[in-house]
Amino acid sequence: MEGSLKGVILAGGTGSRLHPLTRITNKHLLPIYDRPMVTYAIEALVNAGVTELMLVTGGTHAGEFFRLLGNGHEYGIDRLFYAYQERPGGIAEALGLTERSVRGESRSTSAISGWLSSTATASSGSSRSRPTRRARTP
Repeated sequence: MEGSLKGVILAGGTGSRLHPLTRITNKHLLPIYDRPMVTYAIEALVNAGVTELMLVTGGTHAGEFFRLLGNGHEYGIDRLFYAYQERPGGIAEALGLTERSVRGESRSTSAISGWLSSTATASSGSSRSRPTRRARTP
């Protein structure tokens, strides 16, 4: 589909901070309220006009994405592609797997990575404290 808006969802990572939940599934498949977390990212991209989507994942639970999303039509996606990251290689490597899919396109590709900012902060060993919620006073 020439000229269609393409999107990328990075759904990798081990989810080690979410153990034991992520021992049995990918963190992006965990339910948030009433559906798997990855569906919120898909919904946001579809609402932004994305019609072609590539989902990059890896690990032992990769097949669960295919079982959930299938060809993507149920979620409003015209074309859904999957890329498998064979070993942990970070965000740059995962985006590199999408290169052939978007090569030669003049329009930009959107990328959403679940919990990217918190993962990057924790991985970098940042010692900055996280903001705390203050109790409301009447």
